[in-house]
Amino acid sequence: MIPPAESVRRRAAWRTFQATLFSLPWVGVGTGTLLVGRDPGTGLQPSWLLLGATLVLAAPEIGAWLAARRRPLMVTAGPLLATLLLSGAGLLVAPGAESAAVAWGRFAKQVVQLDLMLLFVLVPAVFLAGGRPLADLVRPLLAGAVGQAGYGLWQVADFLRPGLLPAAVERVFTSNPAIFAGSDRLYLGNVLQDIPRLRGTMCEPLYLGSFLLLALPLVGIGPRPQVLRIGPGRMVGTGRDRCGQIQGHALHLQLHR
Repeated sequence: MIPPAESVRRRAAWRTFQATLFSLPWVGVGTGTLLVGRDPGTGLQPSWLLLGATLVLAAPEIGAWLAARRRPLMVTAGPLLATLLLSGAGLLVAPGAESAAVAWGRFAKQVVQLDLMLLFVLVPAVFLAGGRPLADLVRPLLAGAVGQAGYGLWQVADFLRPGLLPAAVERVFTSNPAIFAGSDRLYLGNVLQDIPRLRGTMCEPLYLGSFLLLALPLVGIGPRPQVLRIGPGRMVGTGRDRCGQIQGHALHLQLHR
């Protein structure tokens, strides 16, 4: 039997990671700016902060997962480390026009970004290995996508009728100095047109569209529904069968955007 304190810790880790996935598209929120009044240059996002809390809460499970897969992970990490070493060697052998401090600073940021991407792969794998259904990981992502679509429509409504979206709310979702918040109007023919740009909380339509295309193929994950019979001898797939077609088209768009 799992001790009560252990059960509480595991539930907290799981809920925190669900919040992490839900807040993934809040890239325009400057967590440092909101908490201490200024950003130290990290562009800290809410999902990163929640991911850090998840790592602390789920540390025993993550450690056990890594220990059980030490050998294959070492094989996988080899090419990755070799690539990083070659990149670092390139800065030494063939330095660019930038100063060494600037170049190595950018290199360090790229390493941190790579670590974040790997953590967003590692943590779901740990929860799935612990028995969490894949659908439970997908739900907060889809909820986040629905929230983004809703916020984008709110921005359009505010564009057509100014004042519907409070300026204070928009300031929060564009407070990250590392994410450039573009114009709310479409720039076309060297002129800002009276056409709204859907940005969501991701500040740019390209980022918003990429996230929505990422979430769309996940719609079909869940229990397989029944097949609907329409007319004599006609079988029409529903649910996952239809979602499979949507997944294929969305993946195609994501790869070719």
